Amino acid sequence: MTFKRADGAPLPADFQLRSVFARCWGFSVGKMASVEACAQEARALFAKLGPGPHGLEVWERDLQAAGEEAPQWQSDMNSLLGDLVTRTDKPDWVIDISGVDAAEAELWLGFHRRTSRSPSQRAGGAIPVEMPEDSPSRAFIKLEQAIAWSGAAPAEGQCALEVGSAPGGASYALLLRGLEVIGVDPGEMDPMLARRFGNRFKHVRKTASELQSSDLHRPIEWLVLDINAKPK
Repeated sequence: MTFKRADGAPLPADFQLRSVFARCWGFSVGKMASVEACAQEARALFAKLGPGPHGLEVWERDLQAAGEEAPQWQSDMNSLLGDLVTRTDKPDWVIDISGVDAAEAELWLGFHRRTSRSPSQRAGGAIPVEMPEDSPSRAFIKLEQAIAWSGAAPAEGQCALEVGSAPGGASYALLLRGLEVIGVDPGEMDPMLARRFGNRFKHVRKTASELQSSDLHRPIEWLVLDINAKPK
């Protein structure tokens, strides 16, 4: 998604988008006609940004859901531009090259300034999570990405109330972290959770509106919600 200012004025270099859901954002240069054209424009952009340290991030646009991605396409951008990139874990400016298929020139060039407030320190803002084979659902990935993105620190011995927990992917992630979990959902939970974690997992087979304080056997430190319901 791209935006243009109506007055055409440039944005300051320290501009912050402040979008909760933007995993990665920056300034767009535009669509490139070829790999070579992209490399040429990127070199010119490096020169405009001045002395480094600078970084280069090349990534594939999201075409699949998290955990179902095909292997990333291998661009030769790093070899074309590697001599310009300062090897550092904390670059000032980062050149962004995103695309679907370099051979078909589906390439977009942009740049962003890396700060401690950047949504992610990874290329494309991706937060890779490896889901265990026995996880009940992909909610395991969503929960782990949410923790990494937010900086939350659920700790062993604490208790999480998950509303909309079936079949149990997010509950599984929390249980593996050593938490107790109360899962609220009229649907079936994976029996593996109770079998493996015993009394650290409690399933309350109710809807969120039916939940009573008596269903909660201890204080709650974390609330996890993934439901479609009216705000009331």
